[in-house]
Amino acid sequence: MKYFVVEKLSKLEKTAWSKARNDVQEILILEGYHPIEIFTNLNNRSNISLIRKLKAHFEVKKIWEEKLSILKPGDSIFFQFPVIHNSIFYIIF
Repeated sequence: MKYFVVEKLSKLEKTAWSKARNDVQEILILEGYHPIEIFTNLNNRSNISLIRKLKAHFEVKKIWEEKLSILKPGDSIFFQFPVIHNSIFYIIF
């Protein structure tokens, strides 16, 4: 099965940046890809302590692991870069 990741973040839903992502998503759907929606409701991490930043990375990792757990051997997945909420754990996926 073919999938693509749709990252949701409410404040970016109506911008030129999100328009480009939405255009790509429409093309992927036409090509037979199925969306995996990932909503990370995390605020800007630039003004928080190191411990809270690390905690946020673990929260993002957990969200992604739960959503990607539907993948089976032979499945393909399309990611749009840059990802909305970067994480030190993306190299693990």
